[in-house]
Amino acid sequence: MLVQNLYKFLLLLRKMGLKISYSEMEDFFRSIEYINIGDKNELMWLMQATVVKKEQDILIFKMAFKSFFANLEEMEEMSDRWQNFQNIQEKSKQKAEEDLVYNETPINISEEDKVFYAKLAREQQDKIKKFLEESTHGKHMNPEKFRPVIEDLVKSHLKYWRKQIQTNTMEVEFTGDPEIDQYLYNTHMQLMEQGYVPGKDLKDLNAQELEEAKRLLKKLAKRFATKISRRYSLSRKAKLIDIRKTIRSNIGFGGVPLHLKYRKRRIQKPSILLIVDVSGSMIRYSAFIIQFLHYLAEAVKKIDTFIFSEKIEKLSLKQIKNSDLTELEGIIEKSPIWGEGTDIHFALKSIQGNYNHLLTQKTVVIIVSDTKTIKITDTTAELIKISNRARKILWLNPMPVNQWENHTSVKLFQDYTQMFPCNTLKHLERLINTQII
Repeated sequence: MLVQNLYKFLLLLRKMGLKISYSEMEDFFRSIEYINIGDKNELMWLMQATVVKKEQDILIFKMAFKSFFANLEEMEEMSDRWQNFQNIQEKSKQKAEEDLVYNETPINISEEDKVFYAKLAREQQDKIKKFLEESTHGKHMNPEKFRPVIEDLVKSHLKYWRKQIQTNTMEVEFTGDPEIDQYLYNTHMQLMEQGYVPGKDLKDLNAQELEEAKRLLKKLAKRFATKISRRYSLSRKAKLIDIRKTIRSNIGFGGVPLHLKYRKRRIQKPSILLIVDVSGSMIRYSAFIIQFLHYLAEAVKKIDTFIFSEKIEKLSLKQIKNSDLTELEGIIEKSPIWGEGTDIHFALKSIQGNYNHLLTQKTVVIIVSDTKTIKITDTTAELIKISNRARKILWLNPMPVNQWENHTSVKLFQDYTQMFPCNTLKHLERLINTQII
């Protein structure tokens, strides 16, 4: 039973983002016999020593340990908190189903939208209810014929208010296992109370948290640059014998190849073509990604950066390198294209038309956008063209993962790109660990 609980805790840590291999788990279980298993502190230090590898993961580990190995009183408190959270979620969904009725039938919206609706001010809720009621009783119309349109309008209204309201919460990806989900929820709540920056949405960071985020960003970029350099150095193992040089250097031995000469494989650093969405809601994400990738300038061959909305503009390397994160946001805000609508199709087509020489088999194209654009089909066609010319296309999507399934654009673009979430520093760290470039 004890081993089973310890294994479950290790799985919880992995769900929280810690990278723990099965060999590390095995090391931990082998080491248990050398400690007093009844001493919680000894258990915690042993586990930290064997499975926690990064400094930034220590706080996550300690909060998770505190939740999982809580005493009876703390466990009851956490259980009450979790139950209260679930009750609020259920009541919110029930209220939305009762209020959001069109032609005597609840409209079809996501569970997340239902919960968000319940958080709106009464005034906003009344506006949506009034709209649904007036639409139901409109003259000379078949209500059911217009249901899809009505539902889309309500979703758009909720999406608008979601952008206006600063939720300041962290994403929790629940598993469906009530016991594990309870620990996940309570650990996330404790991390929020501790002001844990890496797990917070970048757009919700306050001034103090932003300074900490800048420090972490440089640290992550430096580590990523080191990984890229090491990877290309290791590739020198794949050497080929240089026949001509080998024969020449062994003439003195009668042609017997005692000393082999090798062709050294050229170290080819990738070129990055960065295409960044700078519509109003994207600016904080965009500035972070641009700054992060340009910290890597020494580790890659070159980086060409474009920002776009309905038009497109090229940023100079000097502009970016001489600016910190706040100044970079200012540069983007001063751009005439900032805050307009989003037309990814125009951006991709313009790059292929005016900067075609940047697309080669050594180019990694990185697109930063929430995929919300006009001309989805045309955009997909441009992605196909670029994918045939570039080495790969990576898509960094700041939209919360639990919303991806609600957007056709995400499903279409994923077929021709490798798409990753990127709305927190934790997401950027995961990108580093997957070695995307």
